Amino acid sequence: SSGINAEWPLRPGSQFVSDYLSYVPLECPNELPEHLYSPTEVLRRQKGNCFDFSNLLCSLLLGAGYDAYCVCGYATKEVTLMDQSRSQCPLLKKKDAVQKEEGKVKKKKYRLRLCVDTTA
Repeated sequence: SSGINAEWPLRPGSQFVSDYLSYVPLECPNELPEHLYSPTEVLRRQKGNCFDFSNLLCSLLLGAGYDAYCVCGYATKEVTLMDQSRSQCPLLKKKDAVQKEEGKVKKKKYRLRLCVDTTA
């Protein structure tokens, strides 16, 4: 019911894009391309750069019901490899907070008053 066609797996879509198109590298790899062609134009020309490939694949995925996006930018090696070895585990943070909480003496909000002996 999510709209995704389970019979249309990701691999054939990406395989189609890589097999059907001829790759043309960007003239300046550090700069964005001057033109971004529509997926229809890329299919008609049967060639494109990395932006054309990603735009076409994203269009195919959207048509198949996937939640797909094209993103452009730079990332560190740790981000691209999903390396979280230097990150603190969120589960350990909770455990440390619980240990600190146990060490504190809780101040009681309410207390019982002693009855004063009024007999003489």
